[in-house]
Amino acid sequence: MSSRHRKVLSKVELDQLNSSLHTTEIPEAQVYRLIRRIEIQRRTGLSASSIYQLMGSGDFPQSVQLSERRVAWVEGEVNAWIESRIHQRNQGDLG
Repeated sequence: MSSRHRKVLSKVELDQLNSSLHTTEIPEAQVYRLIRRIEIQRRTGLSASSIYQLMGSGDFPQSVQLSERRVAWVEGEVNAWIESRIHQRNQGDLG
């Protein structure tokens, strides 16, 4: 027989545990999704060279180094950039 024992909680104990978990504020972890350049190109219509040119001028989100030869972008930052372009268009600010 195993020396490890698991405690079986009663319904009352489970309810108390769940109640205490819901009253304790635990900050939600930020979930990031990384997307590769081909996905950026599909979403924006930009070429690879245009993406890197915009990054160099500070007008596009910076990439995240995944490994020696792989980079990706934070999806939320790219989405925010797209939204800003739409906002600029609606305000007549695009040149």
